Amino acid sequence: ALMRRGGWRPVKPLALALLLVLLGNMVGHRVLAVSPYGATFLLARLQADGPATRTLQAACPDAGWDLCQAVQRLPMDSDIFLWSPSSPLNQDASGRQRYFGAVALAPEARAIVAATLVREPWGVARAMLLNTWRQLGLTRVGDTLVNDNLGIAVTPRVAEGFPAAEQLRYAEALQPQGKLEAAARGWLRPHGWVLMLGALAALLALRRALAWRDGEKLALMLCVLLGLAANAFATGALSGPHDRYQARIAWLLPLAALLCRLPTRPDGTVRHVN
Repeated sequence: ALMRRGGWRPVKPLALALLLVLLGNMVGHRVLAVSPYGATFLLARLQADGPATRTLQAACPDAGWDLCQAVQRLPMDSDIFLWSPSSPLNQDASGRQRYFGAVALAPEARAIVAATLVREPWGVARAMLLNTWRQLGLTRVGDTLVNDNLGIAVTPRVAEGFPAAEQLRYAEALQPQGKLEAAARGWLRPHGWVLMLGALAALLALRRALAWRDGEKLALMLCVLLGLAANAFATGALSGPHDRYQARIAWLLPLAALLCRLPTRPDGTVRHVN
């Protein structure tokens, strides 16, 4: 319906966003790609699930990959593989730190992922489906309020780029002290109930749209449901299931249900209620 009324106008913002991502990566990384180093994240997921680890075990040491030196340490948690300083991604065989290992080993990651897809296509597909399903059920907010990885990812960068006074203010903030999650807990409690009620309302709205053959509202609900599923696949299967990934768009479900309750004119547009 949107395409019928507006031509290609609804697609233009998406096309512009894609173009800006491509140009940004070309300028910043000199690579014309949507995700220049996405293969490293997929490798982290596939080694944790098993298929890439089995590929490394079968191909090493003949393949000559850098990760062959640490194949006995795999599989490991994908987050540890990506971010831990002691991960084989971020530390070479001699124990020296590898700066931005996810970037440095991206070409090797692409080769390992490609070999894994050829060697275990069904194993990869199964792992992706399971992770997509897991991601659909993970919507808790606040999982990044803890201080678990600040010492590795943030604190060193603050020390490099900010004066001592700012470093002190940062250290005295709630999150570095591990107090932010407790401080925000009261604000987080309604989230689960809102999502559950929103999901129920969305199912009722979908049933009503089908019964009344309301194409506009049916299209809205299907678009939101498809978006939730696509997001679960893009994040859970290609990176790893985490609450924050699905929580970012889960609010669309109760919003769509609410919009479906608004009265409409005969032409399908929403009538404002005073």
